[in-house]
Amino acid sequence: MNVWSPVWYVLCMAALLLVVRLPVFSHLDVGAARGSNRAGSIDGLRGFLALGVVFHHAAVYRQFLVTGVWAVPPSSFYTMLGQVGVSLFFMFTGYLFWGKLLADKGRPAWRALYVGRIFRIGPVYFLTIGAMLAVIAAASGGVAHEPAGRLVREVLHWCLLGFYGTGPDINAYRQTFIVLAGVLWTLSYEWRFYLALLPLSLFARSPRWGLIFVLGGLVMCLIAAMREQGAWWVFWADFFVGMCCASVPLTRLKRLGGSDAVLSAMFVASLAAVLLGANTAYAVGPVLLMAPAFLAVAAGASGFGLLSSRAALRLGESSFGIYLLQGIFLFVAFAVPAARRYALQTPLHYWSVVLVAAMALVGASALAHIAIERPGIALGKRVAAWLADLSTLRALPRS
Repeated sequence: MNVWSPVWYVLCMAALLLVVRLPVFSHLDVGAARGSNRAGSIDGLRGFLALGVVFHHAAVYRQFLVTGVWAVPPSSFYTMLGQVGVSLFFMFTGYLFWGKLLADKGRPAWRALYVGRIFRIGPVYFLTIGAMLAVIAAASGGVAHEPAGRLVREVLHWCLLGFYGTGPDINAYRQTFIVLAGVLWTLSYEWRFYLALLPLSLFARSPRWGLIFVLGGLVMCLIAAMREQGAWWVFWADFFVGMCCASVPLTRLKRLGGSDAVLSAMFVASLAAVLLGANTAYAVGPVLLMAPAFLAVAAGASGFGLLSSRAALRLGESSFGIYLLQGIFLFVAFAVPAARRYALQTPLHYWSVVLVAAMALVGASALAHIAIERPGIALGKRVAAWLADLSTLRALPRS
């Protein structure tokens, strides 16, 4: 098999699923059980999406090590693994937050929502940035190659929770973004969507008009994407697909769709059509193909049991850490000269190194979720409640 064969992905994923089933990962089950009010299949899907992006970047690294160019790999399958993962993540965001707006009739607790986002993203984000700075400091020999003021500005840019995406090079370390595999660009789109929720909430006050609005928004984004050939419009189309799925009566859809087997077949067929039949997910056609796949999962499709499996749900719990931290583990794995030489010998050698790095990543992400991410989410809820109480006290009349 050559290095770009999809079989390597299947073998690595099978090994990772077996590892995550070990009892040492059972602490992730607490969060999975707590989130059982959401569609379990979507939670399980998140882990596969995050690891799909990991293997996409592993393929990018293979080309980078040989040519010195950081670009999509010469494999449509591994290119699509990452791009489909990103697109479905955007759909998940649209589905989750538009669903919140609909449930609250367009009047959510905004303070709690935004504080929750900061404390949901911040803990693992700053862990990731700290690890990146440590890697750069080690690569720079602990020597400052730029003025202190410039260094501070560069670091501060990276500390903005991804609002502006990838930051500048730090300490004259060329292509700093490669240390994190360039994953932060997606957070800039997420933040823009969160801010857009304020005006969009006006349309969520009526389920009927909300559905009309999101369908119209999706059509407009798709038309704009065809006219301008811009990925920006495609990403917003992804958000609107998720919003549409949150607006339709999924229970009725499940009754019409029939059994889990029918919905799972719909999910697999749609996803396979994109992964195997497209060269990019950032186009109108792939968005339309991915929409039925996401709709099926939102309606409860388990992917023939795979998405609702214990391993998938555990991966879903720590998926944010897997996504953010992947670059660190891939960078460190290939920064060791002996490991790099070993990896470039044969395809088996290369994917063996990737698998070891992925296993370490999954373990570290699980630990980060339990020790950092989960407490951060709980702290965010306490801070939001404290701010709400403080606002109530200030509103009381003074005698």
